[in-house]
Amino acid sequence: MMAIYFMHYNFVRIHQTTKVTPAMAAKVTGKLWEMSDMVKVLEDWEANNAGDDIRTVCNP
Repeated sequence: MMAIYFMHYNFVRIHQTTKVTPAMAAKVTGKLWEMSDMVKVLEDWEANNAGDDIRTVCNP
């Protein structure tokens, strides 16, 4: 749950002081993400890791 919050904070939420997201300020991405972009990333991750044991995915 915290990962989703931090992903939103860094990629979707525009900050008042910088006028961009932290990910845009750090040049990680060049566009403002929408919630649908976050959902796509999570769905892609789930599809690529289907059947994997979560301990294996998180601790390679």
